[in-house]
Amino acid sequence: MRCGLIAALIAALLIGACAAGAIDTNAEPTKPEGLAAALPSLASLAGSHQASEAQSVNVTDPYQTEGTEVAGGSLLFTSPADGCAWAIFEIDPAIGIPVDAVAETTGPLWLLAGDYSEEWWEWTEVPGETSSRVQYYVDTSWDGKSPSAVQVTEPFSGSGTLFLAVVCPPGASASLDALAVNITMQSVLLQQVNTSLADRNIVNWMFYTEFDYYEIYRSTVPDDPEPYLIHTEDGEEGVSFGEYFFNDLIPEDDGDWLPDEQDNGTELDTTDDFPSVAPGVDYYYYVLPYYGPGLPAAASNVVKANHPWGDRRTARRELPDTTSEILVFADQLLPNNMTAAQVQWCAENLVGTQKIFDWQADEFRQYNDDFIVVGYHLGNGAGPIGNVHGDDWDGDADWPYVDLHEDWFIHPAGSSQPDGRCLQQDWNWYVAAPDSPWQDYLAANLLQLLGEDHLDGWFVDSCHQPWNTDPAIWWPSGMEWYEYFTPKLHEMLRTVNLAADAHPLQPYVIPNAGQYVTTVSDIKYYGDDWACDGIMIEGHARWGYDGTPNYFALSDWILQQNRILDHQTHGLATILQSHIYTLDTADRLFVFGTYLLVKGDHTYINWLGDDGTDWIRSDVGQWYPEFDIDDDPFPWGAPSGATPATMADLYVAAYTDNGVTCGPFYRRNYPNGFVIVNPGSAAVNYRVPWTMQSLSVNGGGNVLADGTTTGSYSWNMRSMGETVVLEPHTALIVLDVYDAS
Repeated sequence: MRCGLIAALIAALLIGACAAGAIDTNAEPTKPEGLAAALPSLASLAGSHQASEAQSVNVTDPYQTEGTEVAGGSLLFTSPADGCAWAIFEIDPAIGIPVDAVAETTGPLWLLAGDYSEEWWEWTEVPGETSSRVQYYVDTSWDGKSPSAVQVTEPFSGSGTLFLAVVCPPGASASLDALAVNITMQSVLLQQVNTSLADRNIVNWMFYTEFDYYEIYRSTVPDDPEPYLIHTEDGEEGVSFGEYFFNDLIPEDDGDWLPDEQDNGTELDTTDDFPSVAPGVDYYYYVLPYYGPGLPAAASNVVKANHPWGDRRTARRELPDTTSEILVFADQLLPNNMTAAQVQWCAENLVGTQKIFDWQADEFRQYNDDFIVVGYHLGNGAGPIGNVHGDDWDGDADWPYVDLHEDWFIHPAGSSQPDGRCLQQDWNWYVAAPDSPWQDYLAANLLQLLGEDHLDGWFVDSCHQPWNTDPAIWWPSGMEWYEYFTPKLHEMLRTVNLAADAHPLQPYVIPNAGQYVTTVSDIKYYGDDWACDGIMIEGHARWGYDGTPNYFALSDWILQQNRILDHQTHGLATILQSHIYTLDTADRLFVFGTYLLVKGDHTYINWLGDDGTDWIRSDVGQWYPEFDIDDDPFPWGAPSGATPATMADLYVAAYTDNGVTCGPFYRRNYPNGFVIVNPGSAAVNYRVPWTMQSLSVNGGGNVLADGTTTGSYSWNMRSMGETVVLEPHTALIVLDVYDAS
């Protein structure tokens, strides 16, 4: 790949010595008449000669010559009184691009360079007595010099070679002793100009020289082999460029290119819809210049930029404590589908939501500035599915870029997919190789899409073992999938979390752990030097509800609760999501009772319900009466005793009470009550030791248009000595204001 020149370095880059006859670059020499006219036209030079590939040219082997002869290692010139002796040399700068050419001479010789922009021979500034130099540069302001006499706009012929001519004036004789071309391996010099807080632009750059056009690349991954092409710029003499935040339109300064209805500051283009740059994120820029279509020069240096976070918000909104409260984190609230009363109710009664835009977040925060919003991004894969940031879903904005990076994906044997990838068939995305540079891109992209205020962090989806894939076996033979996958996922999560922790905002990272019941897998969402801020369990307490509840085996139910407790012990919040059938109150109490067993200081409930006629719209907010028992005249308060380490701490083995076999079951005590859960497949008994009350619920679902909720709960009297039969997968939630021991 050819390299261009660096204007700022030209003065220092000379091959050969300019002795006492050093060039006065401010001189106004007089060129002898007929100097260039004596030479063949540039168009006549076919380039069929064997071009030199060396910086030092063999002066005894010119491409064409007239009036010269070889003497040892020099070329002698003898010009008639009415003409010029000359020699033309063809050079193929295979290892770079010329900065200048220097001829070492004895006697007066002129050095000329072919300029194919006008198809003429450009001449050097002064006749050489001991040396002669021609310069290739076009910065018209450099050191106040006037380059019009030496400017070589297009030095390359159609075959990609350059031509130099050495000419002896009429009636003179001279010797060409050496000819060399100074090569630079860099075509464009990038220099950071500013990262302006006032203008909210990530960076401006300036580069010097002239090419046909430039491609400007950006990446969030160091040494990215497939960076993102953010802009193509026509060649000109010194170009500054910048990127701006999220549709900010900055008054145009001369030489800048600015946003045109586009996030990232580039011209509107259907192939150029990558997300905007953002403060607090490392970016890597470089420029690739072209002499013409398909004729690239060498890439510029890479420059790292990070717009300062400045005085932006430096504290994420805090997740509230759930020790003494039952709090709900909603799945996805959409204020454009809600009345003002629904928006206000949700803002004042729910912790937060995910997958909404900046203006939607503002709708809730007009009533509660502490309302938490996390964005959505796929974790262990990529495809044309979109992420939520800014003021919209970005569609598949980054997919064309991600799709270029084949090494970011796994390639299992037996794949029928393009490029041998692994397809997640339910949602049409490809499984990433978590420990590849995908992890660096994911970490940076989460921070990039964070914006400046409306997001407090990220819900990172599908951070667990891939499922329903093509091919079904996506791990190497000779090992189990979890042996192959779990260490890779840990590495990715560590990279993402360390990047988030280093960001000024320290945004939340909350991966989707799925149902988290795969026995052989020991995926953890924390490590020795890192931890996610939380996890979401998608399918808490059972597999789901599809006409009838689909319950876990007892071992899976225990495993899921143990993993929740383990992560809570390590400081992670948990969001426990369940799909429920509103009319099946026994199943609701089982799921709710399981939640009460494991509830810690940051344990949030998240229900998506079906009322039998229509899937309840979670986008307008949902509320169920059992969530209100913490506001009872006898509130439950914080659980009694230490938080259990495992479910074994809550297990009550079978026992006999006045001749009644009771248990086994799981029990947890609260100051004014307790919860008993039977997760097994057989009914068990509980004998009431004294008068107490048990919970029953009715109704619930969507928040109504007037900002009220439906449903009710009641406490039903249980008599002393009564035997309560807990059917499989049921719970008994008891208000006991007398004794909860």
